Amino acid sequence: MVQKIVDVTSSLNAFSKQNQVSFFYVLWRFIICYLKGFGLKEFLSYPLLYEIPANLIRYREYSIFEKRVNPRSTGIVEFDKWIQSCVWKANNIPHVKTYGFMGPRASVYQLGERTLVNKKISEVLELIPCPFVIKPAGGGHGDGFDIVDEYDKQSNIVQLRSGKRISVEDFQREYFSKCDWIFQELVVQHETLKQINSSSVNTARILTATNEKGEFILLDGMMKFGTAGSMIDNMGAGGIGCHIDDNGKLSKGYSVNGNKIFECHPDSGISLTGITIPFYQEVIDTVKTAHSCLPRPQFLGWDVAITPNGPVIVEVNSFMAVYVNQKHDNGYRQTGLKEFLEG
Repeated sequence: MVQKIVDVTSSLNAFSKQNQVSFFYVLWRFIICYLKGFGLKEFLSYPLLYEIPANLIRYREYSIFEKRVNPRSTGIVEFDKWIQSCVWKANNIPHVKTYGFMGPRASVYQLGERTLVNKKISEVLELIPCPFVIKPAGGGHGDGFDIVDEYDKQSNIVQLRSGKRISVEDFQREYFSKCDWIFQELVVQHETLKQINSSSVNTARILTATNEKGEFILLDGMMKFGTAGSMIDNMGAGGIGCHIDDNGKLSKGYSVNGNKIFECHPDSGISLTGITIPFYQEVIDTVKTAHSCLPRPQFLGWDVAITPNGPVIVEVNSFMAVYVNQKHDNGYRQTGLKEFLEG
């Protein structure tokens, strides 16, 4: 408890300096917001220093209704990134090609129409063209994400884009002996998005819902861009988010860390406001079709990459950092989520 108080105090002190506001004023506002149901991350992310927008959905509130609308009634099948890719493939939905997965108990690799099981990582590395993506099958927030740039069979060395050079034996032991990992194709993104930031695949986060009648509801869209050479576009890792309007056009960018507003991307200098997302209607059509293939979850967040040929689903999320998505419009309470909150 003491350490938690110290950590909160340190965060509030840094926040007061960033915003050039008295620490005691920040502390007072945080206590008020906390008593109204907001946590520290929300206080540091939202503009709550002077007022509390009435339409903000609190994280605690979201946590309760998310469990209700996305019941964990999956039976024996865990809906991880590998299972997701199998669902998209079975229903001919555009998605990032997933070569297979490997973990402590099993591995699967798909070679055309052939399915190979329980192969060693050395065998798999000979089959997958570099570069390709590796990430935990059940992870989130970009944790563990890396790219295998090269496999030298002669030296038995794997080169990762994070800078790590590792032997195949250590690769097998350090990664695949603890949890399941998936192998995915590295997406070639549309030139419009690549020009803004080329270090990561920049993705659209689309929030969708289906009501009790099974009707599709498009709730919100946000474009995420990586920064400063990061391989991922996650806002928790320093990325930038831009609201996407109904016509597929971007607003100015914003960050979670530091509450900064960006008229231009900080690295490329390209103006963000008014840029039209390529294939945006196809993005919406893709997630609408994909959501219709899932019988139970009603509220989902889709990460969609956009290639020169159109959109591909990267992954779908049931539980999200909703405070990130609400930053640009002061809350979702009066959107299509209202009926879920009151249900």
